[in-house]
Amino acid sequence: METLNEISEIYSKYPWICNIIIVGLITLTSALIIERKKRGNTLKDNKRLIKETEEVKSYFSKQLEELKRDHQLDLQKRKYLYESKTKVYSNFFLKVDNMNTEINIKSAEKMQVFISEYTKNLMRCSSEKERVKATVIYQKKTQTLMMDASQALIQLKHETNEIRLHASDDVIEYLNFLEMGYSKLIEVSNQLLSMLPKLVLSNSDLINTMQAPLFQQAALVETVKSELINQMRLELKQI
Repeated sequence: METLNEISEIYSKYPWICNIIIVGLITLTSALIIERKKRGNTLKDNKRLIKETEEVKSYFSKQLEELKRDHQLDLQKRKYLYESKTKVYSNFFLKVDNMNTEINIKSAEKMQVFISEYTKNLMRCSSEKERVKATVIYQKKTQTLMMDASQALIQLKHETNEIRLHASDDVIEYLNFLEMGYSKLIEVSNQLLSMLPKLVLSNSDLINTMQAPLFQQAALVETVKSELINQMRLELKQI
C-alpha cells in the first residue's frame, strides 16, 4: 500500500516524466517481444534452410551415384564389346589366313605337281588312248583341288556370317567384297585348271597369259582383306 501511495505521489508531482517512463517501458517491451519473434522466425527459417540444403545435397548425391553407376556400367559394356569383337575378328583372320594357305600355297604347289606329272605322262604317251588316260588322271586330281577350294569358300561364308552378328555396316560391306573376291578367284583358278590340258597338248605359250587374271584377282583379294582389317581397327577404336 505504501509503495502504491509513493507511486501515486510521484506521478502527481511529475506526471510528464512518469508518462515518458511508461511509454519507454511499453516501447522497450514491444521491441523485445518483436525481436524475440524475429529471432524465433529466423531460427525457423534457418532450420528450414538447413533441411532444404540437406535435401538438395542428398538429391544430388543420389544423382551423382547413379551417374557413376551408369558410367561404370557403360565402361563395362564397352570393354566387353571391345574384347568380344577383338576376339571374333582375330579368330576370323586366323581362319582366313589358313584358308589362304590352303587355296593359294598348297593348291598352287599341288597344281605345279599335277601339271609336271601330266606333261611327263604326255611325253611318254605313244598313242591317243594313252594321252586320253593321262588327261583323265589329271582331271581327277584337279577336281579334288576344285572341291577343296569350293569347301574353303563355303567355310569362309560360314565365318563371315558369324562376323556379321558383331560387325558394323561398313565391315559387312567389306565382308561381301571379300566373299565375292574369293569366289571370283576360285572361279578363275578352276577355269585355268580346266584349260591346261588343251594348252599343254597344243604346246601353247598361253599358259602364262592365262595365269595373269588369276594373279590379278589374288592381288585384289589381298587389297580387300587389307581394307577390311583397317575398317575393323577403326570400328574397334570407336567403341
